Amino acid sequence: MGPLLLVACVLAACTEGRSAADEADSCVLSIYVYAPEHPQPTRADIGTVDAWNAEDEITTLQIWVFTHSGGDLVGYLSTSEVENLNTLGGETYQMVVDDNFVQNKPAVDVYVVANMATATTGITLGETTTPAELEAAKMEHRDGSSVDPFGLTTLVTSVPTAGLPMSGTLRNQPVYGSAPVLRIGTENQMATARLVRTVSKLRFVASRADQMDGTFQLLDITLDGEKIPLQEFVFLTEDYTQRNYRIGSTYEEDSKVLVNWNSDVRTNEDPIVYAYAQEKDGQEYEQLIDKGVQEEKLTQAGLFYLRETDRKLTGTIRYSVADVEKSATFTMSDDGDFTRNHSWIVYAYYGANNLNVNMVDVMDWRTTEVDHEVYNW
Repeated sequence: MGPLLLVACVLAACTEGRSAADEADSCVLSIYVYAPEHPQPTRADIGTVDAWNAEDEITTLQIWVFTHSGGDLVGYLSTSEVENLNTLGGETYQMVVDDNFVQNKPAVDVYVVANMATATTGITLGETTTPAELEAAKMEHRDGSSVDPFGLTTLVTSVPTAGLPMSGTLRNQPVYGSAPVLRIGTENQMATARLVRTVSKLRFVASRADQMDGTFQLLDITLDGEKIPLQEFVFLTEDYTQRNYRIGSTYEEDSKVLVNWNSDVRTNEDPIVYAYAQEKDGQEYEQLIDKGVQEEKLTQAGLFYLRETDRKLTGTIRYSVADVEKSATFTMSDDGDFTRNHSWIVYAYYGANNLNVNMVDVMDWRTTEVDHEVYNW
């Protein structure tokens, strides 16, 4: 299940003249984090796909609420108590708010991050982080440094222990209702915010026909330079649309060898079966590839989690047939095909005396915004 979050903020059990020590009399802002059911696949590109379990996992959660006009902190929450969020699909979190907020109900901005560990993102966020600092927060490859989160210096080939970083925002949201219950949203609709992975996935798979003569070896796979930006901002400036992004203006100059294989690849009777066909949506194609790998009919040569980019990824696959070295190129269709939360499969298969390269965008890892009736809870 994709990391889909509904953030519903409610003020409950509010009384006048409370003391900070008297938690029972405190006004609290309740944040309900909810993972809706999967949406139907879209027909944009070839549709959405389910994330793998580790790609869904939330290990830590941080939430900031600020007044929209002045940027004053309304409340902050940081927790690793996310078991219900991961296993049941939802959990309620609470933060204490003051009486001035209850009485004035100013419009608010909400920032949410998950798995934003310093060790994996190079970013440190906390209770004193301001709205300006959140807007400026970015994963970046610093000049002359090995710090390069989800970049090309040290390739991320599996989900980190801390999980994949995710973010979401609600900006200039009204606060509706009266004590003891307030909510972010309108009379009839709670505001919703969704967490989206800030990185994308690139996966290389290969095979050859088992009846071919001679040896076939995959040698290496290289990503061209000037593709991955040095900086990617944590938060978008507007709602996630499956194509928007927020990055710096400079890119990694050099090409990068992603895969050093120098070995045979698995064989199957008909490699073209695993090439993308128009009648398949993203999830069907992902399942076909997964099954081929599990049945040892396809070789998974590499998998990488990378910062988003506005440029289409291109590169070269080197291989040899009967000890004769050859090469083929791979390319995405359009600029912007590797923005955040996308998953791409590059399938290279040898048959009919040449290497065919099939590069398929299996689109989003199941993210959507779901509207719900407002209930008195």
